[in-house]
Amino acid sequence: MPVLFGFAHLFNMFNKLLFSIFRYEGLMPLFEGEDMDIRIDPDLSMGESLHVLVTHDESLFHANDGRKSGWGPESEQPIRKKGQGRAIHVSEFLCETLGRLKLSDEQRASVGNDFPTEARVIIHPGKNHDGFWNVEQLVKQVRYERNLLCKLQ
Repeated sequence: MPVLFGFAHLFNMFNKLLFSIFRYEGLMPLFEGEDMDIRIDPDLSMGESLHVLVTHDESLFHANDGRKSGWGPESEQPIRKKGQGRAIHVSEFLCETLGRLKLSDEQRASVGNDFPTEARVIIHPGKNHDGFWNVEQLVKQVRYERNLLCKLQ
């Protein structure tokens, strides 16, 4: 099997990513306290602006996920489904300052019904359902996220 990247190349890419993160870290708010509910904004110089880390999270849940044990008569075998069952795929953007990336009730009222109010996308993947999560759907979600970020400023 061919190797796309050597270890040294991956190490250099990782170092560049870390350097970028550390460079912006001084422009991001810090959170303190037992519940991390105390926000401390950095001292910004002229021309600098506050940066907020936004992360992307994807989760896939199946109808038959969950407990492997249950209540029933001791003399009988439990009846379990053979497959994992229908799936739900959740793609979400999260940020330190707001949690889930979404508009507040007040912001929702001001933008109307034609504007996306949250960046979360839920699909039911499968051949006869919503299809499977792909790059086109992620790009569409990122566009929604960009619009939300503009409204949240």
